[in-house]
Amino acid sequence: MVHALSSNVSAASRVTTLLLPWAAGVARERGVPSALYWIQPAAVLAIYHHYFHGCAGVVAEHRHDPSFLVELPGLAPQAIGDLPSFLTDSTDPSDIFHSVFNTIRDLIETLDKESPRATVLVNTCRELEPGSLAAVGAHDVLPVGPVLPSGDESGSIFKQDGAEYMEWLEAQPACSVVYVSFGSLASMAREQLDELLLGLKGSGRPYLCVIREDVVAALVEAEEVRGRLRNGVAVGWCDQVRVLSHAAVGCLVTHCGWNSVLESVASGVPMVCVPRMSDQHMNAQLAVTTPGWRQVELDNLMSVLDTTTSSSSNFSGKPANANVYSYYMFCSSWEGKQA
Repeated sequence: MVHALSSNVSAASRVTTLLLPWAAGVARERGVPSALYWIQPAAVLAIYHHYFHGCAGVVAEHRHDPSFLVELPGLAPQAIGDLPSFLTDSTDPSDIFHSVFNTIRDLIETLDKESPRATVLVNTCRELEPGSLAAVGAHDVLPVGPVLPSGDESGSIFKQDGAEYMEWLEAQPACSVVYVSFGSLASMAREQLDELLLGLKGSGRPYLCVIREDVVAALVEAEEVRGRLRNGVAVGWCDQVRVLSHAAVGCLVTHCGWNSVLESVASGVPMVCVPRMSDQHMNAQLAVTTPGWRQVELDNLMSVLDTTTSSSSNFSGKPANANVYSYYMFCSSWEGKQA
């Protein structure tokens, strides 16, 4: 079917993604140039490349030692615990994410088949990853980012349903609101949600917290959860770019998904990073090691929020892009920390 359709369509080039590794093969057969659009950091692409080109053994041997440092070509030494979790936790066929591991392997093999060199377009920029772009010497890796949605409502194809939380933001002082979002994939256990809400309440600062509706619905004491939202607002979803672009937002508590990192950087919003899985630990470490970012490790959420929002309040509004990287707060552990 694919061949039948493509025979009737002329194309100057095709851009493929991680989830469609076979599309590059179709383009190659039709003599059409193609490029991979990579939505994670260039450093993560380099790690995957080197893993499947001779480094799988050392990662497998030490995968139970998160502090062991792995040396990969073109990259600074990386702790096993900071590598993408699909390489340390999902190589076993019984793992729930083993299919993702296989997809990444297939993608790397597809890139190797491109002649003379594969072209990879990465959602990053040289200022964020000055060395990682050259770490995959076998391919042409080009920065095209940050690729971000517009914060302008008129440019959105989605229905704007955030009137209530945007009105609430309008009523808050500049750089005062703690915005909390951990993405759409990973979920919080009851104990984690309890600690999060206690920490936010204890901070004494206004907050906008995105809590997945299925997480709240699964709690027997949902009314108790809502009762703890004394100085904040909880929503099941929000337009993150609009929120981060608002002058009232002083910091983002984030799972460190790459899009969230880029959106926070572009908006000039400091981050409290709580990485969970996939590339998120690597994203947090990239921020820590990138020149111009500043790391502060603290033991509890209230201390981190107090330091972060106090730093933000020193600005007259949001910082200019040149100062975006001045404030980066890293919360080193999610589990076992007391709010």
